[in-house]
Amino acid sequence: RAAAVAKSGVPAGNDLPELVEALRRAVANKDEAGARRRSVAVADHADFATLDEPLRGVVLYIAALAAVDANDNPRALARLRQAVALPTAGDSFEPWLLRAEVAWWEENDEEAVEALTRVAERWPDHLGDLSTFAVNGIALSDAADKRKRLRLLQALSAADYRYRHLGSASPLWLALATLELEAGNRDGARAAVAKVDRTPEIVHLRSDRRYDGLFDRDDPQFDAARAAQREVD
Repeated sequence: RAAAVAKSGVPAGNDLPELVEALRRAVANKDEAGARRRSVAVADHADFATLDEPLRGVVLYIAALAAVDANDNPRALARLRQAVALPTAGDSFEPWLLRAEVAWWEENDEEAVEALTRVAERWPDHLGDLSTFAVNGIALSDAADKRKRLRLLQALSAADYRYRHLGSASPLWLALATLELEAGNRDGARAAVAKVDRTPEIVHLRSDRRYDGLFDRDDPQFDAARAAQREVD
């Protein structure tokens, strides 16, 4: 991002070049507060649309961070929507990840699910940059469209997503198995159940007849007492 600020062109003939140069210096000097202040001035400039597209994306992202600092999440989301709408938005995970988190804060579950799905499918190595609490909140939201949640959970499974500290993301895999069953995909449900290995979800599996036939009740993995012991150990 610092390189994008440093290299992208700006039009001459107004004060925008000076504003961009001030932003570039702040980024180069790792002056986060200064960079965020200057990004707002650049983003709100009348000639902002004349800047090179990669630079606009970086400025909008930094300006979104400034809005978050100011507890103005709606403005942050507006900035992020602009950023990810740019054709070059697919080059960077940061706006998508921040959009997922801010949308979740604002209880915009559909937007949060869609943004996190993009990260999971394209930049799975960066899923850990978002808190377990946020990922769980987004992926397990009943308010979001089930088909979109299914796609997100499938992407998280494909990425072998794991909770920080706890490791196994069993609540997600149980949710995935449930949605796969509702979609009529027993093979997908069976694959999801195979990843469940924590006590609360195992108890749920064994007590809910919908999951019958998807796992071996005699398999030690699905023994609740043994699971509890594993967690203690």
